[in-house]
Amino acid sequence: MSRTARALFGDRTFQAAEAGQATLVHAVMRACFHATPAQLDGVPPSSALLESVADVASSMALGGAVLVRSQSRWIGGTRWRCADDALEIARLGVLADVRGGGHGAALVEYLAAQARAFGCTALRAAARSRGPDNRGWWQHLGFEVVGHSDRYGISGLRTHLRRSL
Repeated sequence: MSRTARALFGDRTFQAAEAGQATLVHAVMRACFHATPAQLDGVPPSSALLESVADVASSMALGGAVLVRSQSRWIGGTRWRCADDALEIARLGVLADVRGGGHGAALVEYLAAQARAFGCTALRAAARSRGPDNRGWWQHLGFEVVGHSDRYGISGLRTHLRRSL
């Protein structure tokens, strides 16, 4: 590992999840999303909590999943797929007790490197605009707002973001 990669990734290791690991990917995702702060303004919790292992496996089959490990435990992960010119990031999460340590940002940078290797020219993600509002985190990582859509009957709840590579 290069000195730059070691500085960015620290003691984190990234593992591309295999199809047979959908149960693990599902468990890590649920742990990350379950720990989201109390919902505000009548916005329902993330639909990630309604997904089954079969849903996760189907999503992984369209692209893949990456898990993050630190200090001998799984601390987060995400799913992804390539669509058009971009790698789309879905269900990115980090356990509540390690948030703020740069793990999510390192995961995005890991995916950016993978996207370049796949020939993608951008990353795409969607974030909630409230309950909680995640847009600022993505914008801090260089993503720009490219649109909005409704979710749960709430106008503009989802913000669509893109970052050129």
